[in-house]
Amino acid sequence: MRALFLGLLACSWVGVLHAQLVSPSMLHHGPLLTQITLEGAGGSEVYHIYSVTYATAWSREFCVMAASASANGFRLNVLGEGRQANFDQDRFLDKLWALRDFVAGVQSATPEGMRNRTLVLFSDGYDVLVNSNPKTLVKRFVNQKKKILFGAEKGCSGAREYMAFKDNRCDPNWPCDMYTTTPFLNSSIFLGFVTEVEYLLRISRSEYDSYLGKLKSDYGPIQPLHLTPATSKGPWDPYMIGGDQQLICQLFAHEVVRGGQSLRSAI
Repeated sequence: MRALFLGLLACSWVGVLHAQLVSPSMLHHGPLLTQITLEGAGGSEVYHIYSVTYATAWSREFCVMAASASANGFRLNVLGEGRQANFDQDRFLDKLWALRDFVAGVQSATPEGMRNRTLVLFSDGYDVLVNSNPKTLVKRFVNQKKKILFGAEKGCSGAREYMAFKDNRCDPNWPCDMYTTTPFLNSSIFLGFVTEVEYLLRISRSEYDSYLGKLKSDYGPIQPLHLTPATSKGPWDPYMIGGDQQLICQLFAHEVVRGGQSLRSAI
């Protein structure tokens, strides 16, 4: 009963703050952004931040996340409405595909001179709690002098070549210091400049399509997820198994861009 009450309270709070939320059916009004002004030695700079999440249904967990975002001043763009069929087909990868379309639209609508001060914040819709405000976030991000920052975790990432055969071992060539507390990437929260985020999401789709094509060419048809190595030789879709995190981790650890530079160094 207490959980139900808290869920209803959170959803009521979101309802009161509906002006802080926008869903795809409302995007003809334009996506929501927050404008932040940072003062520095050279004067003031204006930043725009687009806060985005993905949710196919409003649950108690979503309402708590959305209420915490709204209460702290984040204007939340909610993707996922009307995408249940997409989610059923692509599972957690659909978060990336929906976000890619959203970010491409934001970038095309952003003047070129403003793109290096336009940020996209993505967070999962059901297991995130916001506890600070946009200005604090933007200030800390800018001080890091990075183009994209991801969450971190202690759970290891697999390698696509293993996951394609349901071998869930850690990636032996993971590039980060394994002796830190949380050396692995967590894709449930990330923040970056719109140009670099758009590039990352575009490369994500390219990696997905090209690697699935290679698996089919080398080993034959992709097997249904319910089959096991005991009944099938594979291959399976490693990104369907590992989700968006597996795909982003693959790019972070192994993607090489023009000039032989790693993607993580480039962006």
